[in-house]
Amino acid sequence: ADPFAPPIQTNKTEMLRLDGKGRIDTLPLTDKSRGGTWDTIIVDEAAFAEENTIEAILPSRKASGRVFLISTPNGQQGFFYDQWQAAKCRRIFARSVDIPRLKEKVDFDRQFYSDHIFRVEHLCEFLGSGHPLISFDVLERATNHDIGALCLN
Repeated sequence: ADPFAPPIQTNKTEMLRLDGKGRIDTLPLTDKSRGGTWDTIIVDEAAFAEENTIEAILPSRKASGRVFLISTPNGQQGFFYDQWQAAKCRRIFARSVDIPRLKEKVDFDRQFYSDHIFRVEHLCEFLGSGHPLISFDVLERATNHDIGALCLN
């Protein structure tokens, strides 16, 4: 988002020096990413990366380093999902529907995405693969929130 930041391409290996204060290396997430020692590892679209590739680069993190897995959900499987569910990680949850500057994009996508894709991409819901038998919208319209639950003894 910084208009003064130099462009970085992530489809190839690049390095950006930061005035003697360090550097940023961008690497495609492949086995060639191994072998360095990194203060911080950031995996963008982590839910779509192959699990064994993410696990292969984690040993490259310095003992005091951090790992950021950034992604929208991709079903209920894989390394990103497992880490999101784990109590040992810190989760930062940011939905595009809650960001006012993205309203126009969200409204556009709401018109053209299926309910399933919209919920994954904009509501950050970990949905199973495929489409549900009954959509969330149909269930919501069929629900009356004014009637309490029926308790059988």
